[in-house]
Amino acid sequence: METIRVPVKLELQDYQHFYRLSNEKWLYGFYGFFLSAIIGNIIVNDISGIAYILLILAILEFYKRINIKKQFKSNKLDQKEVVYEITSDGIEIISVDGSSNSNVRWDELFGVKQSRNMIFFMTGRSSGLIIPKRRITVTQVFRLEGLIKDNLGTKAFIKTNFLKYGAIGVLLNITTVILSATLNVSGQRLSDGYSMRHSIVTLVQLILMILTFGSGITFVIQCFRWLYGLFLPKHRIKFTQVFIAFLAFICMVVVIGVADYYVYRVWQLHKS
Repeated sequence: METIRVPVKLELQDYQHFYRLSNEKWLYGFYGFFLSAIIGNIIVNDISGIAYILLILAILEFYKRINIKKQFKSNKLDQKEVVYEITSDGIEIISVDGSSNSNVRWDELFGVKQSRNMIFFMTGRSSGLIIPKRRITVTQVFRLEGLIKDNLGTKAFIKTNFLKYGAIGVLLNITTVILSATLNVSGQRLSDGYSMRHSIVTLVQLILMILTFGSGITFVIQCFRWLYGLFLPKHRIKFTQVFIAFLAFICMVVVIGVADYYVYRVWQLHKS
């Protein structure tokens, strides 16, 4: 029986790589949001807006680094040196100081994520066993990938679709811009003598549009998740979740349709 023995002692850089790997979805959405905001400010030639966005990014990056450093220093267990013995039966975790030993079977793993810096055996969506690639040779990496494929299949490697989550970030930014523009228009209309009622109706219509758009995106995402689950059963979601998302989308379409109809009828009466 083939055994791959890997001694591991995590360092701060490993924690930083782990944070990026386990939060890829949020980071891609974050990047999409701010990148589209920067491009929008370049198009309208708003230099002060670009500087403001870059300042926010710098502050968030500084806070993230400080927070990761605090988490690493406070977690003494993760700083202990351990040895992973990986076989066809699973992964045995042996503490070098002899304080504890444990075992994880292959069928207990949620999936595997891999980057150029580490291999992450997931026991949950954001928890698991970290193996820095600097601790193993290239040959061991290939042997380890072979063991993973033999015991979990080729689809065990989870890859985050950066285009999808980046696009979600862009859509959120566009929604924010539309909402801001509509609020500005409503304020201008009030100052130009439009009634408060008219501005409130405009704002309500916008909110309904955003909710409809959001429910539609949710329905599409749930469909993709359900289809993805057909090929990778561990990530399968119930069809009822897709159906509920579909009903929510249909309800919002009906609500916005009825609202637009009554607004149109009131406008016709007012015009006559």
